[in-house]
Amino acid sequence: MRKTKRVSALTDHLEDAGLKTKKVLRVTLFSTAAVVLLGSCAGLHVFNTTQTPNLTAKGEGNANAYVGWDHAEFQAAYSPLNHFALMANSYYAFGLPYHESSGEGTNMAEAAIGYYHSLRNNTDKINKWYFDAFAGYGGGTRRYDGDSDLNIFDRWTVSSDYRKAFLQGSAYWKHKRVDVGIAVQGSWIYFDSFDLVCDYVPQYSYGRPLMNIALQNRSVYAINAALTYKYHVGKWALVMQVSGTQTDLADLPLHSPVPNVRMPYFNDRPLALTCGLEFDFGRAASY
Repeated sequence: MRKTKRVSALTDHLEDAGLKTKKVLRVTLFSTAAVVLLGSCAGLHVFNTTQTPNLTAKGEGNANAYVGWDHAEFQAAYSPLNHFALMANSYYAFGLPYHESSGEGTNMAEAAIGYYHSLRNNTDKINKWYFDAFAGYGGGTRRYDGDSDLNIFDRWTVSSDYRKAFLQGSAYWKHKRVDVGIAVQGSWIYFDSFDLVCDYVPQYSYGRPLMNIALQNRSVYAINAALTYKYHVGKWALVMQVSGTQTDLADLPLHSPVPNVRMPYFNDRPLALTCGLEFDFGRAASY
């Protein structure tokens, strides 16, 4: 009898230790997500993190936050009707004291409507597949003033005002606490104005201290692919996304007068890893 009690007490102790370990791991995961910083907002244009709502039913919704060392992004999505969804994205850059480069003044906002549905009957309660499609519109401003990593420029500044229309589709898999999804977004970006000023290094100036490119009413196309992973704990989720963006620069004549010298890059997200936190609200399931 004493041996049975000892075994039972040992089993209870191990279960408590296991629960505590799981709790510590969860806290560590979310703490890590909270302090992971996104890349800087350098570059001629900035692309925001692709939102993947992963909605499944009427009344579900979520809100996401991504905070970097010089900017913050906030996103939200909600399903007011079955198979119908709304989502909104925002991006805000802020200046850093005692820092030589700044993207302060870069802001954007966009909204979209969409449709979602299961990919199959979903009779399996553990493994479920869905797809969604969104159409959206938005706009913003791009401001940047900073040092250049190019060998012919000391410094460059950019100022642009633009509008954006996009189509986005994704497929996602839900398994207990985990969501995994792949999204592809195609966008059309129309620049009402685009001004680029570069300060030449003296030996490349050829008597011109500055290169000034001023464009109006120009457009480019971009395509973005993103792989997103979400791990849910209650109403919260850790979100990690790997994404890449390609652009069409045919309508932006940014050519250097010096042969074989590249210009400041247009796309600063050839491959990006972003981490953030998501809060599920409404009828969204707790895990």
